[in-house]
Amino acid sequence: MIAAIGLALMLITGGFVSPLALARQTEPDVAGASQAAQTYLDLAVQGNFNGLFDYLHPDVLDEVPRSVGLAIFEGVYGATQPDQARVGQPRAISYTWPVNGETYEAVEVPYEQEFTNAEGQRDTLQSLMYLAPVDGQYRWFLGNSRAFVAEAIARFAPPPPSEQPGDIGALLDLVVDDLDTFFATTFEGTQVRYVTPGVQVVGAGQAANTGCGPAQPGFWAFYCLADATVYLDQPFLEDLEQRYGDFAAAYVVGHEWAHHVQTVSGTQRTEAPQAINEVYSLELELQADCLAGIWSRDMDAREFLDLRDLAEASTFIFERLGDPEGVGPFDPQAHGTGEQRLNAYSDGYDGGFVGCEVEGLSPVR
Repeated sequence: MIAAIGLALMLITGGFVSPLALARQTEPDVAGASQAAQTYLDLAVQGNFNGLFDYLHPDVLDEVPRSVGLAIFEGVYGATQPDQARVGQPRAISYTWPVNGETYEAVEVPYEQEFTNAEGQRDTLQSLMYLAPVDGQYRWFLGNSRAFVAEAIARFAPPPPSEQPGDIGALLDLVVDDLDTFFATTFEGTQVRYVTPGVQVVGAGQAANTGCGPAQPGFWAFYCLADATVYLDQPFLEDLEQRYGDFAAAYVVGHEWAHHVQTVSGTQRTEAPQAINEVYSLELELQADCLAGIWSRDMDAREFLDLRDLAEASTFIFERLGDPEGVGPFDPQAHGTGEQRLNAYSDGYDGGFVGCEVEGLSPVR
């Protein structure tokens, strides 16, 4: 993961700061863990499954793709109409997560919750939640066995490609399909009305007429808000693949796709933000890097990627994507320094939609 290669840095635009980030690494903070457990159980009752997923322990995120987690939550909470959970007395324990066999200094939080059972009768569940501190915040564990997780992945996760793409065209087809499936699945049942963007790949020496004006050869890549289309310069992506690797090229598509996600979720670029959904160019671009990081983490959990792939994208971001010297944070075209953009990418990889501060993820009632 990105954090493992030293790239998990703080997003300078004011990333999400959780009120639960008070746990101490030296000794278990059982009260903090109990508060965290109540918050996560409340998210489940509210149907905010993306938020619930983002608070899973990083080791769980390495094993469980988002689509799988969301399907599990929907199956558990979608039809049972649970009431608010009541947490009991927490206690510090050494906990072994059955899925990977690793042992953690954790807190066990008992809780009970009324729900509708399979016979349509109200019943009471009594269960336990296990949480361990990660960077000052308690994160929870999902899955009581390796078999449970494997069965859920087999049932709900998009399968990895049967073979590596042979050229840039095949790579782009794979990436476009995966991005569309990922975000469509992620936003299903939320306030975000996701629709598939257009995609146009422009070949060598060609230009394109777009809703945002003509795209001349060498334009790299961009998202046009006017026609909701991602435009990709094929020679640039081929060169990028050769210089840095195929996932550097995939990241570019992910970043531009993220601009479409921002559009459908209501985020707007402006030079003078006044509303909650209005942001400076710098904030918009860093959030797009963050969203690309969320998708990258999901691909990693589905075994599409390895550390080499993540290093390819990270190196390209840091070396090539920083603003030229003299571009300030409030410039109408500001994207951020290479370090800031890498911070944002890592923030999405590590923190999910909570880290990227995406609005509209609460469920549709």
